[in-house]
Amino acid sequence: MESRPGRYEFLPHTADAKFKAFGKSLDDCFRNAACAMFAIMTDVDAVQAKLKFPIRLKASNRQAALFDFLDQLLFLLDTEGFLLHDCEQMRVTRNCDGTYWVTCEAVGDYHKGYDVSGNVKAVTYNDMTFERKDDQWECQVVVDL
Repeated sequence: MESRPGRYEFLPHTADAKFKAFGKSLDDCFRNAACAMFAIMTDVDAVQAKLKFPIRLKASNRQAALFDFLDQLLFLLDTEGFLLHDCEQMRVTRNCDGTYWVTCEAVGDYHKGYDVSGNVKAVTYNDMTFERKDDQWECQVVVDL
């Protein structure tokens, strides 16, 4: 696992994996969180952009939106063998009723032929935080290994 300054950084954790993701917008923050989660397992930059999966979800709040988004990506990993390269057309919008919509195209490839070490089993709400600092979003996530 290698941190990417300005995008995400890995933090010490006794049993699982913990990271912070950053972005000038909430869209970028979610996108970088997704890349950080897959960087735990493989070199995201080495994954080719051959497959696209649309992601569309609605959640009751910002934390639930991030949780559901990352969980949906793990579902694609488990069911399709999908490794993420990036998220295109990433949009995180807050509706007037306080709910959030997340839409994007998850871009990547089937896992065969890539060096994959370890496995992320699940996203957790443990230590999940959001902060806005100096015109930048920051989220913190812990995932079960």
